[in-house]
Amino acid sequence: MNSDTLDIVIFARDLVKKFDDFEAVRGVTFSVKRGECFGLLGPPVPLVLLALTFSVLTLIWTSVAPN
Repeated sequence: MNSDTLDIVIFARDLVKKFDDFEAVRGVTFSVKRGECFGLLGPPVPLVLLALTFSVLTLIWTSVAPN
């Protein structure tokens, strides 16, 4: 591993969230390094889909974070 890899604190690859057959979030991939601020940019989508993406990330984060 190089030092750039060690500085990554959030990494998501091909993030998907489905509701039955409907894919609300599909193919979201990004990484965030220590000290960076980030946001999601892209085509106009309903705000609820952006909120859902962050919701999925926080659920994953809390399930792997140490107590």
